[in-house]
Amino acid sequence: MAAGNGIDYLVAGFFEISNFCRTGLVKFLLVEQAIAFALLNSVVDTAAG
Repeated sequence: MAAGNGIDYLVAGFFEISNFCRTGLVKFLLVEQAIAFALLNSVVDTAAG
């Protein structure tokens, strides 16, 4: 019984971690896109004078 609970706990923990990583990755990519967009805008502004 204890072994089964331990495995369930590990599986739940694994899914929680992978969900957290996926969410973190999405946030990271959104931030990266925002930074790239801001940099692109400033370059265009500079080029336009």
